[in-house]
Amino acid sequence: MQAPFVLLEVPGYHYAYGPHDHWKETYIRYIATKKEFFSRWGLKSKEELLWPVHNLPATTMYLELLLKLSSKLTIPGIADKIDRHAEMAIIESRIAEHEKRLTDAEKRIRDAEQYIRDHYQKPFNLEKLASDYGFSLAGFFRHWNECFFSTPAKFITGLRLGKASRMLTQTRVDVKEIANYVGIDNSRHFATLFRQRFGISPTEYRKRYTP
Repeated sequence: MQAPFVLLEVPGYHYAYGPHDHWKETYIRYIATKKEFFSRWGLKSKEELLWPVHNLPATTMYLELLLKLSSKLTIPGIADKIDRHAEMAIIESRIAEHEKRLTDAEKRIRDAEQYIRDHYQKPFNLEKLASDYGFSLAGFFRHWNECFFSTPAKFITGLRLGKASRMLTQTRVDVKEIANYVGIDNSRHFATLFRQRFGISPTEYRKRYTP
């Protein structure tokens, strides 16, 4: 295949390709326990492990951002950014092809995902959200899990805690106000969720990681 292209290497299989002397290569490695995430990119068979880059400008942009972030690994929150940019690079590399193959249900789930990303700070009625995108509640959960291997509630909580962690190290806003800002109005519940995610309290996180 002519460059640029993406090759997904699976442990246990031998790959021979080249010529390395004339190629610029970027490697993104995931541990084996994360392999289930590949199916959300449409990678479900051995025949789909090699593909041409469909959106080169966007893919290149995310790869360049990854290179810049790799020199800042000690900064709090950088690991999450690297994960997001790596995933976006892979998605953009095949988005033109993958969008053609999305089912109607998958497209509606992706639309719902974007809505949640844009409004995660607000209260959610998941039954209404499911109905707004044409699903029963059970159908919404089933299709969401097929796309993201998680629940909508965990996805929302992850967005809220990610934003909270950045606010803790980048602002002097009170912890209770941060909890309210990201959509968790019970400060004790916020502290419990935060400790479950990061292993320490919000206050300790701020002390430890504020530059």
